[in-house]
Amino acid sequence: MESSQELYQRLLAADGFATQDLSERLDRVGRLIDISGRLRRQEGIDRALVVCEELGKQMLNPEQRGTLHYFNANAWANRWVITGSNHEAWEQPYLEHEILELRLALRDASALPVDRRCQILTNLGNALSKSGRFLDAIHSRDKSLELSPMF
Repeated sequence: MESSQELYQRLLAADGFATQDLSERLDRVGRLIDISGRLRRQEGIDRALVVCEELGKQMLNPEQRGTLHYFNANAWANRWVITGSNHEAWEQPYLEHEILELRLALRDASALPVDRRCQILTNLGNALSKSGRFLDAIHSRDKSLELSPMF
């Protein structure tokens, strides 16, 4: 079984995304974002954001597009944590990017599995709470619970 560090190195390599299969590239970028966040590696997040931008130029179906926006939001959230951004500053560009990407993911929510929709709504609620928009945050989390009461 591949260690987290080995997976990180493999995905970060020049050929880490060398596949024509869009679903596989999307899966790989999601794994790179997750592993980079766990390892607190900015370089991995930067690479993932570039790959997300490239994938966004492709003809994606609604499920792939919604997933891409969800992964992109996770990358911005990880960047916000890793860089140690001043969480008390008035302007929060990384948080703004995260919220925007989660809202874009919701445009294609009907094509996504219920668990993914719940993840998006919960993450949006958390991001809105961090930005001080508490009523919107509660509304987003409530929508998640309407979809799946046990989520």
